Amino acid sequence: MGIRFAFLAVFTASAAAEAGVPSRLQVQGVLTTFGTPVPDGKHTLAFTLYPDPTGLVQAWSEVHASVDTKDGVFSAILGELATLDPEVFAGSDELYLGVAVDGEEELPPQPVGTVAFAFRAARADEATVARGLTIHAGPPEPCTANNLGRFFLNTQDGFAHICTSSGWSRFQGPKGDTGPAGAPGEKGDTGAPGAPGLPGAKGDRGDPGPQGNQGPQGSPGQQGSQGPQGNPGQQGSQGPQGSQGPQGSQGPQGNQGPQGDAGPTYGCFMRSSCPGGTTDRGQIGIIVPNGNFNASCGAIGNGGSAFNDTWTWCHPRLCCAN
Repeated sequence: MGIRFAFLAVFTASAAAEAGVPSRLQVQGVLTTFGTPVPDGKHTLAFTLYPDPTGLVQAWSEVHASVDTKDGVFSAILGELATLDPEVFAGSDELYLGVAVDGEEELPPQPVGTVAFAFRAARADEATVARGLTIHAGPPEPCTANNLGRFFLNTQDGFAHICTSSGWSRFQGPKGDTGPAGAPGEKGDTGAPGAPGLPGAKGDRGDPGPQGNQGPQGSPGQQGSQGPQGNPGQQGSQGPQGSQGPQGSQGPQGNQGPQGDAGPTYGCFMRSSCPGGTTDRGQIGIIVPNGNFNASCGAIGNGGSAFNDTWTWCHPRLCCAN
């Protein structure tokens, strides 16, 4: 992976610690891969303190399973998981810290004692804390590509800063435990009623109730308009023939039609008497309407008795050509 490690260490004392001997060690550092900060995320960091730089004899160790990094910068408090016994610091002005990242081989141990006591004494103008890393006390200077990775102890705000690709980044320890909740404040005045909410969704339809008693019949309404005529029904079976009704009155005689073409000379015709050149075949009987009797019968024959109220017999002679 090629990870390199540079760090800033600050000791904090506790009531149970011996005078001048720290019980916890706050470590803030930068993890890089060939000069580039490792990706942001969580990493497992194993910390080990050694009394000398050889790293052969362990004085103390603990593993932080989930350490956040941002632009390669991380922060951890040593002694939270495994107690930092005062004996670890007894008889040694210098301790060396080794770090293993995500289970890889431990990086070479680096000295931490000198800078820790220098910060506690607040007398350091400059202290070397790792190979190629120097902490400067004073106001920050511009963060440029020329001083990436440079640490400053800002005498204006009392915090340590590091120059990253995103600019100056202030080191900040892990978030502390949430403090106890404060006492509830006095109840405020009741606010004005809010605007009415939107109407809710329509509920399901309930079951029908029992049918009520039938009320009295109302007055008939006005007759409605006649509806459209329905389609004709199928024709029914023919009924039996009725009795013959009385004969109606004779209608007026129609206009006489045009005279037809002359018949053949061998035809027969009706006359009151047969002319020469014909043979009298005898008297015959026909009926003609009473209203036109004289015109119809007078020219061809003699009248006879009435047939009924409308018709009368006529008796001409039947004359046929020789």
